[in-house]
Amino acid sequence: MEGKRPKFHSYYCFICARSDLEVQNMYCFPRNKNKAQIWLDNMNMKANASALSSRSRICNLHFGPECFANSFQLNRNAIPTLAIPIILDAAASQIRRLKRLATARKRDIRALSDLAKATFIAPFLLICPVVLQIL
Repeated sequence: MEGKRPKFHSYYCFICARSDLEVQNMYCFPRNKNKAQIWLDNMNMKANASALSSRSRICNLHFGPECFANSFQLNRNAIPTLAIPIILDAAASQIRRLKRLATARKRDIRALSDLAKATFIAPFLLICPVVLQIL
């Protein structure tokens, strides 16, 4: 899978909490707060448009085929209509938080593993320079 997406994802759907690795596309919410609120209301979300950040996204699974100009580009007046599956705001944010923690733990474990290798090998190299000549 070389040349594909990066290992770590950076976006989650505000509605269903799927990561950008699980879906085809992620779309920004409209900058216009009124239009963004229409999107949220249409998805039965109790959140206010002011709760959205510049990183808030919605995945392609919430848009019907009529919302797309081509296979990836949304129509200018597209409104998400597919609210399945609906996850409440609190549950979605909890899922996002847990996924971020899991990713951070993996990074910490990897860093500790690298540190352990370095601290084990470095003193060994200082004590046994003869071994280096053999290798």
